[in-house]
Amino acid sequence: MSEQVAQNAASNQPTWPPDYSTYSYSELDNVLEALRREAGSRRAPDSYRKFLSKVIEHMDCLYNETTTCNERMRKLESEQKVYAEYLSTTSTNYDDLMELFKKERKERLKMEEKVIEMYTQLLEQGASDPTTVDLLEARVTAAEKAREEAELKLAKISEEKAESQRQLIRVAVGRQNMERDLVNQFAEIDTTRKKVTELELELQRAKAKAYQWEKVIQKKDAQINKQTMENTQLKLLCQQWGMTASTIGRQAAMPYIAQQLPQQQSPPSPQQLRILQQ
Repeated sequence: MSEQVAQNAASNQPTWPPDYSTYSYSELDNVLEALRREAGSRRAPDSYRKFLSKVIEHMDCLYNETTTCNERMRKLESEQKVYAEYLSTTSTNYDDLMELFKKERKERLKMEEKVIEMYTQLLEQGASDPTTVDLLEARVTAAEKAREEAELKLAKISEEKAESQRQLIRVAVGRQNMERDLVNQFAEIDTTRKKVTELELELQRAKAKAYQWEKVIQKKDAQINKQTMENTQLKLLCQQWGMTASTIGRQAAMPYIAQQLPQQQSPPSPQQLRILQQ
C-alpha cells in the first residue's frame, strides 16, 4: 500500500516550468509569441502569468510604437527622395536660366553697341541723306524693341530665379525639418530598443525566480509525500497493534473471569461462553 501511495504522489508532481532553452528568439514578434505561450500556460503560477500579462501589454504598446516609427521613417525617406529629385531638377533649371541670362545679357550689350555705332554714323553723315536717316531710325526702333524684349526676358528670368531661390529655401527648410524628425525617430527607436532589452532582462529574472519557487514547491511536495507515506505506515502499525492488543487482552482475561465464576458441577452454558468471549 505504501508503494501505491508513492506512485500516486509521483504522478501528481507538476511538470512546470518547461525547457526555456527552446526560446532562443531574437525578433520582437517571436519574443511576444513566447511570452504569450508562457502567460497562457495553466501549469505556471498565477503571479507569474499576471506578471507576464503586464509585460506583454507593455511590449505590445512598444511594438505598435516601433511599427508606427518605421512606417513614418519609410514615408520620410520617400519624401526625402522626392525632395532630392525636385532639388536636382530645380538646380538644373537654375543653371539653364543662368546660361540664358548670360546669353541675353551678351546680346543686349551687342545691341547697345550697335545703337551707339549707328548714332555715331548718323552724326558723321550729318543727317543729310533722308534714306540713310530713315534706315537708321528703323534700325534704332528695331534695336529699342529688341532691347525692351530683352529687358522683359531679363525681368522674367530674374523673377524665375527669385522663385527658384525661394523654392530652394523651402526645400532646404523642409529637409532640415525632415532630418530633425528622423533624428527624433531614431532616438525613439533607441529608447524602444532599450525598453525591450530591459523587459527581456526582467523576463529572465522572473523566469529564474519562478524556477527557484518551482524547486521550493517540488521540495515541499516531496516532504508532504514523505510525511503522507509515514502517516500511512503509522496508521497501519496502529491498526495492527490495536488488533494484537485486543487479542492479547481477551486471552489474558479468560482465566481471571473463570476464577470469579461460582463453582458449578455442570459446564457453562453457551450464553455464558459468549459473554466470556465478548
